[in-house]
Amino acid sequence: MLARIGLEPDDEDFYAEQLSGILGHIDRLQQSRLRDDEPRRSLTQEEALANAPAPVDGFFRVPAIQEEA
Repeated sequence: MLARIGLEPDDEDFYAEQLSGILGHIDRLQQSRLRDDEPRRSLTQEEALANAPAPVDGFFRVPAIQEEA
């Protein structure tokens, strides 16, 4: 029942065109050649934090996004 969206008659063509465009993009993505994963050296913790403005105890410090309770 949740998937049944009421559309006005004029909206059907618009949404059909939009959906066709999205499906076309998905088809192009599926045809893309992806590189094989190759293991390689990763950054050390020190290297990763080297340009961090304010690391704390070996972690990135970021601004709070919500108030403390």
